[in-house]
Amino acid sequence: MQAVGRSEANRIESIDQSTVGTRSNEGNSEMARQSDKRRQERVAYQGADEERPRVRRLGSLVNQLISRRGYAQVAVVNEIEATIVASIEESIRSSVRVGNIRRGVLDIYATDSVTLQELNFQKRSILKKIVKQHPQSKVTDLKFRIQTES
Repeated sequence: MQAVGRSEANRIESIDQSTVGTRSNEGNSEMARQSDKRRQERVAYQGADEERPRVRRLGSLVNQLISRRGYAQVAVVNEIEATIVASIEESIRSSVRVGNIRRGVLDIYATDSVTLQELNFQKRSILKKIVKQHPQSKVTDLKFRIQTES
């Protein structure tokens, strides 16, 4: 009885080894097919002119980065700040600071609530002067805020 059990175990072991071999061969052939398919796609892609990525100049990429990050806004904000300072009263000029432009809204910071209220009274005239003198800035609204100590 034990001899039959051993021979059957040997037979099962040999079947397992043969299936392992065929599975690895199947895996290799599948990998080879995928590799061939990728190679054909690469060759087809390299041959098609309209599918190639467009080559861009480095200068245009740098300009795009500068505009996205807002580095170019510094000069525009300085010009707008000069316009705002010229259009408000002398008594509150020292307590006003101009912030950034986001989505057409210019942030203006005041040191106290009295200055903030006075700026709100002059909001329309300030906005008209900014739009007239700096149309490229595309400012559509002003937002006044209290400047926190930092």
